[in-house]
Amino acid sequence: MKSAPAQNTPAKRKNSRKWVKPVVITAVVLAVAIAAAIILPKVLGEKTESTRITTYNVSKVTYGNITQTISGSGTLTPVTSETLTSEKGGEYRRYTLPWATR
Repeated sequence: MKSAPAQNTPAKRKNSRKWVKPVVITAVVLAVAIAAAIILPKVLGEKTESTRITTYNVSKVTYGNITQTISGSGTLTPVTSETLTSEKGGEYRRYTLPWATR
């Protein structure tokens, strides 16, 4: 009579776990590489915020009419077109902004 082979012998358990060590080592190396890629540029890198220069052009507010004339010939076609609709109907007659009057 033959006996059934043992299911969990120490040799079988060791062979079935051969992949665990390389996977763990790879995961640790990958985690360290990602952490280094995120942290090191912030620690060792140049301060890009301090090298940027922001300039502002300040002008006095003036009131007046805006007029500009352009001329040309040919066929004009819009690049894009939009349809504007309103929830309420009505006519636009005239509206003067209170702060825009002199």
